[in-house]
Amino acid sequence: MSPKCLFEAEGLFFHSDALRQAVYAYSELFDFPVIPGLCDGPIYVLDLAGGLKLILDDYRFDTHHFDPKPAYVLTSPDLEEALFAVKRCKFEITLPIVKGTGMNFFLFRGEDEHVFAVCDRRLPYRTAADPSGGERHVLKDIYLPVRHVAKAYEKYASIMQGLVCRYDEQDPIRAASSIRLKLVPRTLRPQWPRCRIQTAELPHMQTRLRQNPHFRLGAADERMLEVWDSEGNGLVFEERRHS
Repeated sequence: MSPKCLFEAEGLFFHSDALRQAVYAYSELFDFPVIPGLCDGPIYVLDLAGGLKLILDDYRFDTHHFDPKPAYVLTSPDLEEALFAVKRCKFEITLPIVKGTGMNFFLFRGEDEHVFAVCDRRLPYRTAADPSGGERHVLKDIYLPVRHVAKAYEKYASIMQGLVCRYDEQDPIRAASSIRLKLVPRTLRPQWPRCRIQTAELPHMQTRLRQNPHFRLGAADERMLEVWDSEGNGLVFEERRHS
């Protein structure tokens, strides 16, 4: 199997010890409806345009006692092949393949302690999606802060060709068409946001943020803003201009 199609990005975990509060805060931020009955755990999934999910989960329901907990979710059509590729790359398998009722998965630790969950199918959970049916919020990049970008890229790209890129890489065609794991240097800033999202509602989001105590506003100008939640998860929102 070609490494190009061995992994696909599925989502980001945002761990919380107050899931109901996080669900209502993020639903208000993205202007998504709240799904009744799912706010009390263990997982609540926001489905953004572009194919990526923000997965809010509650520490209290961690029956597997993952330590450390996965931060990123990938899918693979061949879990055994994916496991072999990860081992060949000398990444640590922190949990071997678990056969669950809705999906099978394993965990591995990549460069700079980033932990990934790799699943054999898309997450089998009910998701909250944009009620407009449009693409108001499109996720473009997932940030992976690393100490040595070149070294990390060499390892990740050996099994994730086409999915991972360097922060200084310029590829406008791919950037417009795919979600990428973007390797960014830890030396540039003390804390990196988790992802970059293009939105058609930047002014409205700024208004919602002022009224939502779950978030604090970071750097901002007329075309972008950083948002940080009470758990320390950051998101970058950029104005999306229609061509």
